[in-house]
Amino acid sequence: MKDYEMVMILDPGLDPAALEEKTKALGDGLVKYGGVIQEVTSWGKRKLAYDIAKKDSGYYVVFSFQIPSQGLLDFKESIRHDTEILRYLIVVKPRPVSTVTPESAPAEKEAGAREEAAPAVGPDDDPGGGEAGEQGADDGENKGDEEK
Repeated sequence: MKDYEMVMILDPGLDPAALEEKTKALGDGLVKYGGVIQEVTSWGKRKLAYDIAKKDSGYYVVFSFQIPSQGLLDFKESIRHDTEILRYLIVVKPRPVSTVTPESAPAEKEAGAREEAAPAVGPDDDPGGGEAGEQGADDGENKGDEEK
């Protein structure tokens, strides 16, 4: 099962008891489809950047959970027509970055050695054709003559 995070914006017209009940019902829905809830956080009522369903604010609730792929599809279908949910977004949480193991360390050193062995292009080297380095040779002595 993958780790997911879901942010929901709920109808601002819900009273605190109804909001708590709705949050519990959504959590129960996740469990019904095989999910395991890790954390539920309420961000409270916030003003929206733009109106959604003619509402300018909403209650934000964040769920962190694990659920099988098919369970996620079924859960999304179950909340699709819920009018108390203004918007929701479900994202896969990124997995932690793995650390370097002793077995992979020599391979990384070899890759670094290959990069160091490549010749570097210096300021006097001209990979573009030869004339670009010659233009700066007069240090601007003849600039006044060119404008006349």
